[in-house]
Amino acid sequence: MSKSDGKFSVFNSHFHLRVRINSLSPLLVFTDTTKMFDIFDTTFRIYRDGHNPITHFLFVQNMTFDQLSLLLMLEVFQRYQKIPTFGGSIFEYLIFITNEADTVQLSTFEWFSPHGCDQLQLSKLNSFNKKSQKWNSKLEYYEKFLNYHNCELIMMLPTLRDDESLEHMSGYMTSDKDLRNIEFKGISPEILRIISKNHNFTIDYQPVIMSIFWMRDIFNSSIEAVKLEGKELKKPHIYFEIVPATIRHVYLTFSNVVSNLNILMFVTPAETYTAYEKFILPFDMLTWILVLTTFVATFLSIFIINHFSKSAQSLVYGHKVDTPFWNVISIFFGISQTRLPNRNFSRFILLIFIYFCLIFRTCFQSKFFEFMTSEPRKPPPKTLEDLLTRSYTVYTVSSTFAVKYKYSELEKWPPVKVVKSRSFLNLYSTQSQNSSAKLALIVDEIFTNYFDSISKQRNHEWNKLDSVLFTTHDNFIFFGSCFYAGMLHRAINNLIPTGVMDYLIENFYTKRWKFENEEAEPKVLSLDDLSFGFNIWLGSCLVSFVAFAAEHGIAYILRPKKLKFAKVLPIRYKNMFQESRNLSPDLINIFRVQKAAYDCSQSLTANVDDENLVLDSIVLLRAQSESNWFF
Repeated sequence: MSKSDGKFSVFNSHFHLRVRINSLSPLLVFTDTTKMFDIFDTTFRIYRDGHNPITHFLFVQNMTFDQLSLLLMLEVFQRYQKIPTFGGSIFEYLIFITNEADTVQLSTFEWFSPHGCDQLQLSKLNSFNKKSQKWNSKLEYYEKFLNYHNCELIMMLPTLRDDESLEHMSGYMTSDKDLRNIEFKGISPEILRIISKNHNFTIDYQPVIMSIFWMRDIFNSSIEAVKLEGKELKKPHIYFEIVPATIRHVYLTFSNVVSNLNILMFVTPAETYTAYEKFILPFDMLTWILVLTTFVATFLSIFIINHFSKSAQSLVYGHKVDTPFWNVISIFFGISQTRLPNRNFSRFILLIFIYFCLIFRTCFQSKFFEFMTSEPRKPPPKTLEDLLTRSYTVYTVSSTFAVKYKYSELEKWPPVKVVKSRSFLNLYSTQSQNSSAKLALIVDEIFTNYFDSISKQRNHEWNKLDSVLFTTHDNFIFFGSCFYAGMLHRAINNLIPTGVMDYLIENFYTKRWKFENEEAEPKVLSLDDLSFGFNIWLGSCLVSFVAFAAEHGIAYILRPKKLKFAKVLPIRYKNMFQESRNLSPDLINIFRVQKAAYDCSQSLTANVDDENLVLDSIVLLRAQSESNWFF
């Protein structure tokens, strides 16, 4: 047997077999099953430090697949199945290699056989052709859970600290009804739900309360304290698993992707705003963009109108204004106008723009004066990504802390410097006069009180970020007793480059951030704050366009023309007021003539025989009319 580049090669007189497996997975060669059983009957354990799933390839040279399958199903063999190993039965880890006439069979166990759901069955996984020297496929693990003859497969997965469900539980839950009503939330259940869609299995949880003393040792700082047996103990987490009763129960646990146990981070007070930042701070980004868009649109409109005819220019800002660009700039800075447009519509537009600039200048000057008289600080970092983007220097008093947040950005993190606690405080003292010092310290919770006392003695200001997110591993580490742990291990770790892990971490953990001594963020003006003034401005713009349309519409309707029986005076828009004054006596005469005609008609109806009265009325009517309207 030879080993090279993570590949094991097995030689004998009949064939050459090349098995492509992980270099940490041993290949055990046996001449018969007796020696194999002897090894299992000793202190041999199928796991290694770190508890990663490990696969043993057992090459039984002198047995075929059928012979090995028949032997393993015998009742006498069941005692080897119960050999205690870490996590459960040894055969749930194994891949057997058997020598056939033309092929070499790679086989493993399925839990269920056609004879019963609680019986094992040896199943072929892959085969090696001796003539072509090739494997039929690249399978080293099952890609999906197979259909186990309609047998139920129960997944035992303890959901640990990453369960959101645990945060809402209090006291002990002893009734089955309470346990059944628990809604499982967290990274572990969500990951299994995701991979179950593509791997042909379903997850069913059954919660069980574990021993308080066992839980106290593992989760020493999990939840609030309760009194038990006269001692101050920690209330245990509720531990979810399914108690194994038959071989159909699969025990599988993978490590938490994020650990926030007993880890705190202290960061220096956030830096102050620079003079440039204070200048643009009064408004939020959207407001600045809209204001800039308004001025760009104004200048662009003037530039386009300047290429039109003089009449078109006079329509907008009049022939008196020969420097419209300078007018806009001077209005913005509050300089009074020396030349005003000669058209009413243009003057109305000018008033609207003055009102807009007044709103902007007043709000900007008030907020800018506020920021100049006070020293607002930037908000402290709220995530580890903020530390990275703001170029914080991260220190720690222990080399065991690994600052890892997003898998895809591990290589971007700067190295964490390990210093002693007093050295770090001295280092901060040398930079305390610098308002822009960006330092962060990762400490254990035990060290927190000591650090607080020392920092208060030296008048240091710090922001403490609780529940800081740290990942403890680059990938999942499994504790399991099933061969399918290898398949699940690969399936889950394949989710890392897809960004699913990042989404789950952000969804379940980032909302747990807590801040102490957090600086109040400076109040900046947004569109909501300026909405009332700008609404009036927009309404004024609308009124101006309506006035423009009405002005030219009336001028068009009342343009000079002759009627058949009357002479309409020419009405010019610029002399509308004067013409209306001249027209008033004529309108009064019209009403008088109409009243005289009405009286004549009434008199004519009342006394038809009085011809003299009728003639006098007609003469009066004609005389008054000819003096004003008729030729």
